[in-house]
Amino acid sequence: METAPIIRDAVAGDLEELVDTLSDSFTYDPMFNWLFPTTQLYPYFFRMLIRDVYLSRGIIHIEEQGRAAALWLPPEQRLLLGILRQSVIDYFGDDPLERLSASLYFARSPVYQL
Repeated sequence: METAPIIRDAVAGDLEELVDTLSDSFTYDPMFNWLFPTTQLYPYFFRMLIRDVYLSRGIIHIEEQGRAAALWLPPEQRLLLGILRQSVIDYFGDDPLERLSASLYFARSPVYQL
């Protein structure tokens, strides 16, 4: 019989393990692959997200062997998309959120048929 996984709160020293876990987890995710033109950008994105948002204002759980991770923001904390978006643009020179915003806008647009 397998033992239950051990989940603990992550700390700053877990940063690289978290980056590896999340980057690997999203490698084949269609949405991430559409937002970011190459999976080689994932470690940079997750490092920035974990370091700048979740370690300082959120809650991070990691499985003891690094097989899974969960990132949470408490209700009173908000993900400041403007700051995150500018960080992504500054670092990558591209704005994947623009593609997402445009697609969400057009997805809600009415369809007219004659």
